[in-house]
Order: sequence, then structure tokens, then C-alpha cells
Amino acid sequence: FVFLAPLATVLYARLDKHGIHVDVVVKQAIGLGAMAAAYLILWRATQTVSTTPISVGWFFAAYVLFAVGDVCIWPPQISAVSRFAPARCQSLMIGAWYIAVGVGTWLASSVGALSYTYSLRWLVGWILVLCIVSCVSLLLLRPWLNRLLASGEVAV
Repeated sequence: FVFLAPLATVLYARLDKHGIHVDVVVKQAIGLGAMAAAYLILWRATQTVSTTPISVGWFFAAYVLFAVGDVCIWPPQISAVSRFAPARCQSLMIGAWYIAVGVGTWLASSVGALSYTYSLRWLVGWILVLCIVSCVSLLLLRPWLNRLLASGEVAV
């Protein structure tokens, strides 16, 4: 699903051309919303797991939404880190971002291990709730975050 990144770039450029600017916070919220939709599909699929095999269609739909979420989250994050970091430590900040991604991936493996303790439906349901709460929180904090980013107070 690598072709989604250029499509997102074209979409954002066309929206900008029509006077609709999609800021980094909204892009992150859209990505989290897509992730929530993917987990909603997986959560729904887990309802039938004990009675019938799960169709590959459920996984394909979730995978497409995960790809959309990734395209809306990763590139804007890298762009924001490089844009808002002070020039003298941009490389350091991007490295710190990659370390944070690595720590997040390591934590995700711990969440995966929970599937041995809790049901798959419970685990996917909690991830779904966290995605929704994160998405709504970003949208609620958007005015404050945009003011903070515009003021330059995020500089180290």
C-alpha cells in the first residue's frame, strides 16, 4: 500500500489549492480514526471466531484502513518533528522520534503477549477504545496544540 502516500500528498495539495488546509493535528486524528475503524472491523470479526472461521475479507479491510492510518500518521509526524525542531538539533530530534517509535513497538509486543491472558475480543476492544479516545483528545486539543506550534514554544 505504498501507493497511498503519493495519493495523500495529491489530496492534501488539492485541498490546499481550494483553501482547505489540513494541519498536522487533523492528519494525526484522521490516522487514528482510520486505525479505530480497522480495530472496529477486527473487533466485529472476533464475534464469530469461536463459531466460524474468519473471512480473509475482514483482514483485508482492516489492513487497508491500517495503511490509510499509517499514511496519515507517519509522514506528518516526521515532517512536524523536522519543521518544529530547532535547526541546531533537528537530527537529534528525528533520532529521538525513531527511538520513541522503537519503544512503542517494544510496548506493542507486550500488548500482544496479553492475548495469552485475555480474550482476543477484549484486547482488540481496548485498543479500539484507546484509538477513539486518542483521536477525540487530539481534536479537542487541536486549538491549543496549533497555538503552541505556531508560537514556537515547542523549541528546545
